[in-house]
Amino acid sequence: MLSSLPLQILFFFNGWYDAAFTIAMAALYAWKGSTLPYPDELRPMLGLEVAIVFLLAIIEYARIFLGTKGNKTEQPGPLLMSLGLGVPSMIAYVYFLRLQIYVTRADLVRRALQPEPSPHQLRSVEAPPATPCALMCLAWGEGSGPGSDQGQGSGPWP
Repeated sequence: MLSSLPLQILFFFNGWYDAAFTIAMAALYAWKGSTLPYPDELRPMLGLEVAIVFLLAIIEYARIFLGTKGNKTEQPGPLLMSLGLGVPSMIAYVYFLRLQIYVTRADLVRRALQPEPSPHQLRSVEAPPATPCALMCLAWGEGSGPGSDQGQGSGPWP
């Protein structure tokens, strides 16, 4: 397997994106915690969501490090581990898109800037036609779900 310059460029910019994502999410949660009315029974969820942000930052750092190492040394092991760490990252991104307590328009704009995987990242698998973010928006419908701005959603939650 040969190293890939486009893949290395994607890892480089994804590292900068993840740093900006973590800072933006920390600022957004500081604003949400001070401005939005969290009910008493949901107040501990705010701390859990902030912890998930920083756990995601650690997972993404490890994913990018392993992907960069595997690409530069032309070893498939670190690249496969990097791909495997993409699964919990995707789950966390879907959580932040639709399942967090308050999904604001700022969250939706920030998520729209999430980079899509490229064929170089997926190697033997064809790139998906849409991001998981777009697929979740289509599945839930705009403005629905447990944390939408319009209140009660049409999802499985009351």
